[in-house]
Amino acid sequence: KVLLLDRNGFFRSLDLSSLPKEFETLYVNSNNLSGSIDITRLPSTMKQLYLDMNSFSGQTDFCRLPSSLEVLSVCGTQLRGTIVRNEKLFAMAYNSPVQIEILGESKKM
Repeated sequence: KVLLLDRNGFFRSLDLSSLPKEFETLYVNSNNLSGSIDITRLPSTMKQLYLDMNSFSGQTDFCRLPSSLEVLSVCGTQLRGTIVRNEKLFAMAYNSPVQIEILGESKKM
């Protein structure tokens, strides 16, 4: 249910649709992963997703995240889009073009 793949020097793209349905936590931070990423196809059980410090880029649809998601971190990526943070979801986007909306306010985080 948890996969820690941070700091392994992985490169290329990442297909999140191939994760097992019961998956909960994925750490892929500090690799060389690149390209666009479709986070609308995350497993419905996903709780934590850490994509930090990779070369992911492109417009990303953050509107259809699984309701189970509690942590989403896209710090240090070139993804673009808006994450709406609620009382359950903690989102981080430092050093990234991603915008985070909190309680109706748009803030760069």
